[in-house]
Amino acid sequence: MPDGTLSNVAKIRGRKKVFSTFVELMKIKGDKIDKYKAYIIHSDCMDEAEKLKKVLNDNFKDLDVEIVMIGPVIATHSGPSTLGVIFHAKER
Repeated sequence: MPDGTLSNVAKIRGRKKVFSTFVELMKIKGDKIDKYKAYIIHSDCMDEAEKLKKVLNDNFKDLDVEIVMIGPVIATHSGPSTLGVIFHAKER
């Protein structure tokens, strides 16, 4: 958000759909994807985060991806098995 707050872009159900939606959003909204690190954030689902990392690396050859666990405050609100991607976008 322009004011620096976080917000959901969408709530998507089903991992295959989630992965493809992340890729599409990064293609549409991403900027200089090969110059900035991207982060996969997760809540106790490292295996799914690793799968997502592979999907992102297959679609963005020069993308540097790091996987990090969501902190307890955000995880309390999002629940277990939450996945997200943080990347450099064209606009805030």
